[in-house]
Amino acid sequence: MSSLPPQNHRSDTLILVCPDWLELELPLQLPNPFVLWPVGDQPLLYHWFDYAQDQGYEKVQVRTTDRPDRVRRAVNRATLWPLQIECVTTSRVDADRGLCIHGLPECPPLTAPANGWDLLSHWLEMDKQWLKQQAGSQYNEALSIGRLCNIHPEANLVPPYFIGDQVSVGPGATIGPNAVLGTNSLVAEGSIVRNARLIDHSFLGAELTLENAILNGGVLYNCKHRARVNRIDSFLADSTRLKAKKPPLGERLLALYWWLRLRLKLAFGLPTQPGIPSPSGTTYPGLGRCPLWAQRLPWLWEAARGRMQLYGPLPRSREQLENLPADWQDILREAMPGAIAYSDCMDCHSPDDPMEGLHAVYQVTHPERTRPQCAFFLKNLTQMKGPL
Repeated sequence: MSSLPPQNHRSDTLILVCPDWLELELPLQLPNPFVLWPVGDQPLLYHWFDYAQDQGYEKVQVRTTDRPDRVRRAVNRATLWPLQIECVTTSRVDADRGLCIHGLPECPPLTAPANGWDLLSHWLEMDKQWLKQQAGSQYNEALSIGRLCNIHPEANLVPPYFIGDQVSVGPGATIGPNAVLGTNSLVAEGSIVRNARLIDHSFLGAELTLENAILNGGVLYNCKHRARVNRIDSFLADSTRLKAKKPPLGERLLALYWWLRLRLKLAFGLPTQPGIPSPSGTTYPGLGRCPLWAQRLPWLWEAARGRMQLYGPLPRSREQLENLPADWQDILREAMPGAIAYSDCMDCHSPDDPMEGLHAVYQVTHPERTRPQCAFFLKNLTQMKGPL
């Protein structure tokens, strides 16, 4: 990746092209596209805004294909830079139109990843490059620790490292070299983190070593051996994020509104089948053979009670879950089902449909992108007959 000679002022526009690596990112289950993944102290895209400012640019154009809504929101929040920043949605990645953001600016270029494991190693390498830059300048360890952190006096901090906001590090723990701890992370006593990253809201238990790896809550990605460990015992690793027990009140009231509206169309009770026992142990109402809008009435009532989401993947039994690929199982296992699914918009109304699992995974990992389609489907639900 070539760097431009520094100037005090440039009237032309720096065009940044975001790579579309959605398929490679899916196993990591991060909501943001690659250009918004944190590298050191800020998202990768913001490092390029620093570069544009240093090179004297006044205008920057960000061209993106993958999740443009999230990129646009990140651009709108970029108020620290006195730049005119435009976000343009494109149908495909056109690297010839500008600088493709594969890595950090003014760093040796990294090979584009060919698969998900390459992408994770790519991320760790970018962290190392950024930490090396900081160590190469006038390194200030105080600037490597965020706000409101709780670092035990007996913890061993080996530079270079970066510790985000509200992080706790226990006694005897060793952080570094080349360690990045995300916001609200917790490293228990005696543990070692080096050449590794803890994603935001991750907990690492006592007397453990995390090396050449990424910890995302309770999921471990060992980049050296290219192994993924799911559902680690909570005393070893877990998420520090508080899980919402019920959907928001506004969503429940909207579900109640639609339940009342559709219930008025029904003169008698609904024929039902035996309930659907989910892998989490919750049983959801079964469905009888009736129009699709009538089938969803019990689920809308469950959504109004807070036992389901209004928009979420279809309820499925343990057997239906185990018929899916392992990665999909991990994504869907903890997801609360919904009364209206993105798969409904694709004419897949049962977990037994071969394509339904793909749509369910997409909905769980991209809720903002699928919500408008689900809302439109719900508004037109009464026109859909379904099985008779």
